[in-house]
Amino acid sequence: MNQRIINRRTLLGSAGVAVLLATTACGGVQGTNASAEYPTKAIEFIVPLAPGGSTDTLSRALAKSLSEEMGQPVAVINKPGAGATVGLKELKNANPDGYTVGLIPTSTLAVRPLSIKDSDPIAVGDFSVIKGLTTEDVVLYTYAGSEYKTGEDVAGLKGKNVKYASSGPGTVTGTAQALFFQAVGAEATGVPFDGGAPAKTAVLGKQVPFGAGHPGEIAEEVKAGTLVPLVVFSNEKSQYLPEVTTSAELGVDIAMDQRRLFGAPKDMPADILEKLVAATDKAIESDEYKKVLEQGYFTPLVQDGDTAAGEVETQLANYRTQVDALGVQLGG
Repeated sequence: MNQRIINRRTLLGSAGVAVLLATTACGGVQGTNASAEYPTKAIEFIVPLAPGGSTDTLSRALAKSLSEEMGQPVAVINKPGAGATVGLKELKNANPDGYTVGLIPTSTLAVRPLSIKDSDPIAVGDFSVIKGLTTEDVVLYTYAGSEYKTGEDVAGLKGKNVKYASSGPGTVTGTAQALFFQAVGAEATGVPFDGGAPAKTAVLGKQVPFGAGHPGEIAEEVKAGTLVPLVVFSNEKSQYLPEVTTSAELGVDIAMDQRRLFGAPKDMPADILEKLVAATDKAIESDEYKKVLEQGYFTPLVQDGDTAAGEVETQLANYRTQVDALGVQLGG
């Protein structure tokens, strides 16, 4: 009797071990192997903006170089909407298994919260930041033949009523203008447009005297002489517009930029993140990627993920301080 009990228990114990081994093979061990073998299939690259713009072009160049480095297709999927929040929320909520990555414009994280209340807000802490990629200056401009010829002319607008073209609430270009005009004492009104392109068109058509954009967005018009850059909202000279006065030179402490980060959902396994970092380091050295940076007037700002994420948090705090100090109402 005892012998039969022992045999039965031994049999059950053996069966349990077998089940455990089978479960481990299907789950735990496979997960480890999956990380070790990553990637074994195509990777989705979310771009939270519409196709055809500079961000889309940058993302596609990076995706192509990454594909060559990773040995798997890296497919760009455009998910525009609500100031990039639609695509970023999809990236935020994706499985952190390394098969969903994305381009993160920092204005959504560091500027949008100042004016847009969101019941499901996005913060840089919602992502595993793989690498900081680029930065773009914000430039105040006017149309050719305008009465405003220099940055000093704009700085002398105290007490005057002016209008400016805004890309909409929560954008870095619209916010920078609102802060700047408030700082110089102008009675400024933002005229909203659905994006940077229609805002620029309004200035070219002399509907409003001022607009703001990134160097790559206005480069052709500046070369053609139809737009005149007036002020770079920065403490340092622009790489692409070195002759243009900075806000710091005018005594106005308004420094804003647009950065592009490469990221993935948070809580990504360390070994997968490490592989993505290594592949990205090589991808951004490709000739094709560098050519896109140059043609798009992007300034390289290569940073490790922790540094890039930390600077976004610092930007948000600094911008909030400026808004509060100036008493600007940015609600939209």
